[in-house]
Amino acid sequence: MRFEHLEGVGNTIPLYYSLLMLSLFFACAQHESATWERAPSRDWAVFEDVQPKWDRPDILAAFQDMLSFGLPHGDHFWFLYKELYDEGATPTCPGTNYNFNGVELTGYDCWTSEGFQFEGFSEYEYWPDGYRIHLEGRIVAPDGRNVYGAGSVRVEEYPASGSQNAIYQRFEGSFYSNFGDSWLAQLPSTYFQMERFHNGARFDGGYTINGNAFFYRNLDFTQCPEGKGQIWIRDPSGGWWIYVPSDDCDGSGDLYFNATNTGVFEWDLKQLSEMVMTQEGTQ
Repeated sequence: MRFEHLEGVGNTIPLYYSLLMLSLFFACAQHESATWERAPSRDWAVFEDVQPKWDRPDILAAFQDMLSFGLPHGDHFWFLYKELYDEGATPTCPGTNYNFNGVELTGYDCWTSEGFQFEGFSEYEYWPDGYRIHLEGRIVAPDGRNVYGAGSVRVEEYPASGSQNAIYQRFEGSFYSNFGDSWLAQLPSTYFQMERFHNGARFDGGYTINGNAFFYRNLDFTQCPEGKGQIWIRDPSGGWWIYVPSDDCDGSGDLYFNATNTGVFEWDLKQLSEMVMTQEGTQ
């Protein structure tokens, strides 16, 4: 199993991105427990004396808005990046090796005679079970198509029990493209990972898209189709809604605002798991 607990923003992420992620996901910095906690602990986040601006229907609306863009998949970004690189790269600008002429991270900033612009830094690592791309750069085609990112994407697909391969994905950073999948057009800020098995998916970490910030804390669908763990939703006030699915696996659970339990909340999370289970793997 490749699932790793996220413990904070990596040193390789640019400073401006680190500050952004700290402001959005300040709760990411502490070490995670592998057990399910029935209530959010006060030492895991800073709870301020704020009143929520959202009500329960607003949480469900934000969730559906997030899902309407589709879930991130590393292949979606890598294939678009590779498409422009293959189409526009030359031996001298920036080179025809996805590692940019070496294993070490190399800078590039050039224009080709056909009008392709390569700017920033990028490194591609191929692994037998997948790949990792780390970059702070962009490619701009003469027709205006562009793709860029600041961070890294890692995807692995490997044999597991059952008829379906397990897929591990980890995202750290912000990624964008003006052609391709809807989620990339929103320039999401990500710091999360998800893993798919034959019997369900697991999430840890979170991302912000179209102004909505969601954080999954050890959210596991392999034991229950309604999930076990926690989902944190950023309220416009700056506080956090925290949903803890019931152990009864009945589509309901406790809903907190910061550390205050607001009562039972009905939330069908199967759609989230099903979207992961139907995602295409690496190619």
